[in-house]
Formats: sequence, structure tokens, C-alpha cells
Amino acid sequence: MSVEDAFHYLESMAPDAGIQIQNIRLRELVYADDICLMASSHEHLQALIDALSSYCAVLQMEVSVLKTKMMVVSPVPAPAVAF
Repeated sequence: MSVEDAFHYLESMAPDAGIQIQNIRLRELVYADDICLMASSHEHLQALIDALSSYCAVLQMEVSVLKTKMMVVSPVPAPAVAF
């Protein structure tokens, strides 16, 4: 399985998730063993996290909750979201 397989899996499991930049939907950025998931809502982010977790389970891997961080970027202040 490859990074390309992971892209296709995330796309199939959470097709509406990601951020739209002109005509491109961007769901993830990958560098080495790090991945940055991007979503326009916390529901879409959760869908991506769930999809990534299930994909990792197939590979007998897991997402490290202790190393996981979240950042909200918004042109207007957003209310706090508890996870």
C-alpha cells in the first residue's frame, strides 16, 4: 500500500471533506511519516480522522493520539470546539 492508496481511500470515504482551493479539493498534506488533514468543518475533519484510522488499521498501524494536534484557521473568530 502506498501514499497514493491512502489518498484514494480518504477521497472515497470522505468525498465532501477537505478544503476547496479554486477547482482543487485538498484533504491532506503528507511529509515523511507525518500527515496534515484539512477540512472546512469539524464534522468533515472527524470523517477524515475516522477514515485515516480505519486505513491505518488495515496496515496494522495506529494514529498516535498523543502526537495529534489541531489548529483552526478562520477569517472570523470561531467558537471553541471540544474534542
